[in-house]
Amino acid sequence: ILAVHDNTLSDCHRNYYIIKITMKISVIPKIRSIRTRLILSMAATCVFLGIVLGSLSIIQISDVVEQNNEKILLEKVDALYLKANAKLDMMAGFVDLYAKFAYREITDVKALISSEEYFKNYKRRMEIALKAMTSSAMHPKTLYYKFGRVHWPREGLFIVRNGQTYIDHEITDLSLYAEDDIEHVGWYHLPVKNGAPTWMAPYDNANIDNARIISYVIPVIVNSEEIGVTGIDYDLNEITDVAAAANLAESSYGEAFVISKEGRVYYHPTLSYGSFISSEIEDIEDILKKITTQSGKYHNRVFISKNRYVSLKELENGMLIGVVVNKSTVNEAGASLLSKLLLAAVIVLILMISATAVIAESIVQPILKLNNTARKIALNIFTEEVEVKGHDEITDLSLSIRNMKDHLHKYTEYI
Repeated sequence: ILAVHDNTLSDCHRNYYIIKITMKISVIPKIRSIRTRLILSMAATCVFLGIVLGSLSIIQISDVVEQNNEKILLEKVDALYLKANAKLDMMAGFVDLYAKFAYREITDVKALISSEEYFKNYKRRMEIALKAMTSSAMHPKTLYYKFGRVHWPREGLFIVRNGQTYIDHEITDLSLYAEDDIEHVGWYHLPVKNGAPTWMAPYDNANIDNARIISYVIPVIVNSEEIGVTGIDYDLNEITDVAAAANLAESSYGEAFVISKEGRVYYHPTLSYGSFISSEIEDIEDILKKITTQSGKYHNRVFISKNRYVSLKELENGMLIGVVVNKSTVNEAGASLLSKLLLAAVIVLILMISATAVIAESIVQPILKLNNTARKIALNIFTEEVEVKGHDEITDLSLSIRNMKDHLHKYTEYI
């Protein structure tokens, strides 16, 4: 309804005319074809089901892919852990065995301290055993048994690898260095202070050309007497090469690395030794805190650092070995799976619409024939035969039209 002001009248006699405007709104024409209705109905149903099932599938596949990616990453870290720890276990096993032998050969502590002859015999037996260890497949950097600083500050056994052979090395005089001098005598004072087998953090040993090594040392203490320490030095590369080999073998899948509990780099394909991995993994400090339990041990878990996955595991000597990988790399499999799923959905949709078209055709064709027959009946043409076969509603309709045609034919002949 529209109110229109009539300006042709005087101001005091203004009238308002109500004009009714009728608008004809075009409506989408109704679909009359049964064939089209069936096809559109089936297509709409398929699209709806595709959207619902596709959404659920994408969510489910994303979860499965993420879990699978985590599993793969954990397996890779576990593999590195087992290889590196096997070497460390072997190191510790040799020193443990030698330390037991050192304890067993001390039958009289007082005689060992007071009798020079007793000490020489003891030292000779320990030297034979120490050199026998050099024939192992481990190839340690050094083997040593340094006798106590109180009674024998300049006595000991020190064997250093020189190529494929081992040679005797000059014994370190403990009296020349302060106890906190890690590079020279840390390998002696730390285990004695701990009173237990000790893994030394990687360091540059000033006694053997600043070689970068890790050490496992056991103090030999009998009846509170400091007899000495026995230990083994191993090239740090023997451990870090495990991670380096993994990077070479699978250069396209993340980066393997070895760090300290504080995040200091012992090995990384792009970062230098001694730097902090925080420059590569920004929130590594938070990750290290999260994976520290009450016992101080680290467990292999997968953490997300921005667009990267990170997994770490603690080695026997306290170092951490881990893998960091970009999300885009590990999600490639999921993206491929989703694309295949989408392709399969499109193929299924096409097949279902095609099947619907065939079914619709099987329904529409008999109806079209019946419609053609009905038109001829309306024109008093009764020669068209009505085919009746099947057991469905169209069969009933065909039978009814045939009966109607026969009755009308008889009736028209009668007239």
